[in-house]
Amino acid sequence: MKSRSFYNMKGNKQNCTAMVFHRSSAYLLFSKWSRTGLKKVLKKG
Repeated sequence: MKSRSFYNMKGNKQNCTAMVFHRSSAYLLFSKWSRTGLKKVLKKG
C-alpha cells in the first residue's frame, strides 16, 4: 500500500510539473502576442 501511494504521488508530481510548464509556455506565447498586438494598435492610433 505504502509503495503504491508513493508511486501515485510521484506520478501526480510529474503531471503537475508538466501542467505548470505547459501553462507557463502558453502564458509566454500569449504575453508575446499581446505585446506585439498592443504595439500595432498603438502605432495605428
